[in-house]
Amino acid sequence: MAVEIAHNSNPHLTPVEHHHDDHGSGHHITPAIVYWKVFGGLMFLLAITVVAAFFDLTEILPIHIRGINILVMLAIAIIKATLVVLYFMEVKKGTKLTWVWAAAGFIWFPLMFAILGDYLTRNWITVLGW
Repeated sequence: MAVEIAHNSNPHLTPVEHHHDDHGSGHHITPAIVYWKVFGGLMFLLAITVVAAFFDLTEILPIHIRGINILVMLAIAIIKATLVVLYFMEVKKGTKLTWVWAAAGFIWFPLMFAILGDYLTRNWITVLGW
């Protein structure tokens, strides 16, 4: 035991305290450069979104779909949201259950708009008297 303590950088540690057996549940530290790269990517995508808002993409792109600008900006917004969820909310380093909940959020979001679209287009019947 004295030999093991002599090899430690801190002589006050016992061999049990020096042992690192966390079974993979430790917290991973992401380097700051990763966050800056993601931030740069988000700013680049923001610039593309602003440019797409000022130009009529039906005249530029070979696809002539009404509302293509909104579809392009929505696709960029989904990419930006994915970057934020993966890196800033650290889902990328999370457990499988974390991935399931993040995926459930992305599945629920369009489902919510589909349900809301149905809800808002219904004709409400006025019930007379009670």
